[in-house]
Amino acid sequence: MEYILAKPVTHDPGSYWYYSGGSVNLLGELVERATGTTIDEFARTELFEPLGITDVRWSEVNTDMVDASGKLELRPRDLAKFGQLYLDDGVWNGVEVIPNEWIDTSIAEQIAIPGRSVDGHGYGYQWFIQTFEHDGEHLDAAVRTGWGGQALAVFPSLDTLVVVTGGDYVQQSFVSELIGSHVVPAIAG
Repeated sequence: MEYILAKPVTHDPGSYWYYSGGSVNLLGELVERATGTTIDEFARTELFEPLGITDVRWSEVNTDMVDASGKLELRPRDLAKFGQLYLDDGVWNGVEVIPNEWIDTSIAEQIAIPGRSVDGHGYGYQWFIQTFEHDGEHLDAAVRTGWGGQALAVFPSLDTLVVVTGGDYVQQSFVSELIGSHVVPAIAG
């Protein structure tokens, strides 16, 4: 955590987007300080258990720090449960798991990403905000991507989610192309 906090600030907060896995790991540490439990344990009790997700693997940066920025392994059907939670305003089986206000805020664009077309045009809270076009219609999606082409795309206006698993660890741009060229026409048509 000291390494992350020692990095120089290069732009005013909220003025420039740059993804930093270190910053996401810092968020994990902040959750631990706020809750008194590690991010993986917090996620297990507050998110995974209510959704019935039991097969989870999360690696560590070191022996005392969970890698909050990546290496979370879920089955595709469990990733879909997380997406469905967003489509259902944070409610699972009649129980609010995530406050509806957070659902709306986290998938709203918080900062623009100028010049980005592969991952999205904006960023919410840990979600890329991407617009797909089909027959002149603009379809907004909140998209979470992972290394190698793993992705969850949530289309609130269509009440639809898409889970993509992949294994291209060199060029990952295929996810947006796959969703835009093949999935969106199938679900929007």
